Amino acid sequence: MKAAITLFFLLVIGGIGFYVLRGQVLNFPVQMEITNSRGDTLDASVYGRDDSEVFFKLKGKNKMFEYPLSKLGTWTRLKLYLYPQNRSSSTRHSSSTRQATDQSLSSIHRSSMVEHLNDLRRDRKVLEKKLNAVPSKAEKQTVKAELDLLELNIKRLEYRIERFDRDRGN
Repeated sequence: MKAAITLFFLLVIGGIGFYVLRGQVLNFPVQMEITNSRGDTLDASVYGRDDSEVFFKLKGKNKMFEYPLSKLGTWTRLKLYLYPQNRSSSTRHSSSTRQATDQSLSSIHRSSMVEHLNDLRRDRKVLEKKLNAVPSKAEKQTVKAELDLLELNIKRLEYRIERFDRDRGN
């Protein structure tokens, strides 16, 4: 019985200590999968949170999004609550922050996939021009292999967008 009481007090003191020192242990930015209450997920770099919103960037993008904590899934909210608040509500809504409150994570994810698809298509045009410009047969084969790989990635992403739309009923 005495050991159980001692263990209980150690756990309570350890928990309080972690809560107080968590800002020195857990820091932003952190790479995390964000899930909303509907189950839509995004891989994002989380740059902070305040009492009501989380601030994140999508991989490879410079746009900062803010999203209400109340619309996140329980597990994601719990993970974020481990991190200390690092923004106040007065520093929110800067011009560089794009509000995601009216967008679902799924629409952010879809627009990110479409943007990436457009980037791949631009890269394809560049490679097609390069293919016509290279003089040697070996260089043409190398560029052709790169073009084939890029075409495969375009097809995969088109399929993912199509499947995403079908699963969402769009």
